[in-house]
Amino acid sequence: MACNVTLDAIGLSCTDNYSGGLKSLLIYNRSDLVEDGVTVDEALGTYSATINSFAKAVNFDFNNKDAFSNFTDVITAGADGTRTVVPTITMEFTRMDVSKRTALQALTVAGAELVAVLETAAGTQHLVGFEFGLMGSSVDGASGAARGDKNRYQLTLSGEENSLAYQPALAADWDFLAKVS
Repeated sequence: MACNVTLDAIGLSCTDNYSGGLKSLLIYNRSDLVEDGVTVDEALGTYSATINSFAKAVNFDFNNKDAFSNFTDVITAGADGTRTVVPTITMEFTRMDVSKRTALQALTVAGAELVAVLETAAGTQHLVGFEFGLMGSSVDGASGAARGDKNRYQLTLSGEENSLAYQPALAADWDFLAKVS
């Protein structure tokens, strides 16, 4: 017996913003958000947040014109019913210094469960890693070989989820999580 799915059309708008890249990124410990009243609606692909937060966000400043930092959300589905979603966020931070080194290395701790709240350059907003969490899967530091090369760190956050990243149900939900505590 075949399963029926809800089919919705996807339209094209000539006024949509197609810009690539990221505008902002904040990181939370997943346990803070799960315990603090953030809920997701799987059917709608949205999240909602309550206003009694103790969760602390950390802001990751980066050059949003670095031609490197980005977010991908890849779903792979099998005919046998299996489905895997792999969210990946890559960020570039200029200049290798001790404070960045220490902060980036801390993200690679085994068992880390991080959640990213990010806004793309196109203005879309996402809650990434809410189901099982992200972790720092790679930190790459390079001095650059020539004067025109970047001295930088590159961070990769990745995870494995059941669903694509969630988007805010209301503007207030984005405002609530996009603040730095």
